[in-house]
Amino acid sequence: KEFSNYETPLSYYLKVVHSARSAVKCRLEAKEYYYFKLSEVNKNQSSLEKNRNRPGKEEKFYHTQGVLRRVQEESEIALNNYNAINQRVMREMDRFKRETEVQMKKIIREYVALQAEYYKKIEDIWSVLIRTLEEEKEEEAVVAGV
Repeated sequence: KEFSNYETPLSYYLKVVHSARSAVKCRLEAKEYYYFKLSEVNKNQSSLEKNRNRPGKEEKFYHTQGVLRRVQEESEIALNNYNAINQRVMREMDRFKRETEVQMKKIIREYVALQAEYYKKIEDIWSVLIRTLEEEKEEEAVVAGV
């Protein structure tokens, strides 16, 4: 009985947490892709510097310059994508915190009240049982004494 009152909200929160974990994973993948593109930019910049003003390497220099421009654009796109994903994840996390804080407190309060009620009933049952046993013990003492 106790768990059935909390099963639906808790399963909903488990789904939300799973969704949040997926969003964080997506954010991490976007960040890793951005760092990958930055490493390509750095690699092409160093190649460009190496071939600058070297006789016979003009064609390679111009090719690397074009590749560098393309990779820089790709890294900017990757950064914009990461920023958009990051902002969306942070907004969703903030919304989740606001929405669930009150609801979770309510669920916990109800659960604690239910537990207190349950243990009060157990305590009442034990006190009745103890009283009954003491009365039987007194009756046995009276019967044994006669």
